[in-house]
Amino acid sequence: MARLEVALVPAEVRPRELRGRFVVVIDVLRAGTSVAVALANGASEVVPVASVRGAKRQAAALGRHNVLLCGERGGVRLPGFDLGNSPREYTRQRVAGRTLVFTSSNATYALARAREGGEVVLAGLVNTTEVARSAASSGRDITLVCAGRLRRFGVEDFFAAGILAAEIQSLLALDDGQLDDAALLAVQFAEEHREDPLGVLAASAHGQYLRSIGFEGDLPLCVSLDSIHVVPTLEGHALVPGARR
Repeated sequence: MARLEVALVPAEVRPRELRGRFVVVIDVLRAGTSVAVALANGASEVVPVASVRGAKRQAAALGRHNVLLCGERGGVRLPGFDLGNSPREYTRQRVAGRTLVFTSSNATYALARAREGGEVVLAGLVNTTEVARSAASSGRDITLVCAGRLRRFGVEDFFAAGILAAEIQSLLALDDGQLDDAALLAVQFAEEHREDPLGVLAASAHGQYLRSIGFEGDLPLCVSLDSIHVVPTLEGHALVPGARR
């Protein structure tokens, strides 16, 4: 029977231990949301790169005229980049048919640590049901990795991990003994706060920071549960829309 665990921060992940597992990197604010929106709006692929310099090199290698260079540091679009990390920027008109090279403060670092997983996907609250179905149907043990903020714990990702863990547990009829302690706590926290997801995001340190720099409008989109039916799936160097299971 499958086992389900939650890593509260990326540093908890030991890459070699992920081999053969289904790994979900969770970044609610905001990369998990923005990438899902981009792929749902027709982007052909999103290439995650951990560093700013690496993203610029990757975009140049692919042909700068062929790609959109996207990302942020400190929540703000990087100088010379086409798009930042607000999901509202990733409209169909802007991204359809394009390759996006993407770097962010949190998710791309977590994805780099998760690459050795048997299957690796990126999630936000916007696609929890689709991600849970993919994880449950994989036949693998499952690890949920909370991207957090600046290598530290983020309550918004812990909340999403709880929602995902509860759905996976239900789909696979897992007993509590098949969940590690962090997964059990995440499920409990999600159950206690599921009626007010926007409140969770708004009260989080990351949510408060985004509001302080003018991105309060992103929060309702990031908290729109199951509004997107795309599972960004790592294939080689790029995230692509995963096949529905």
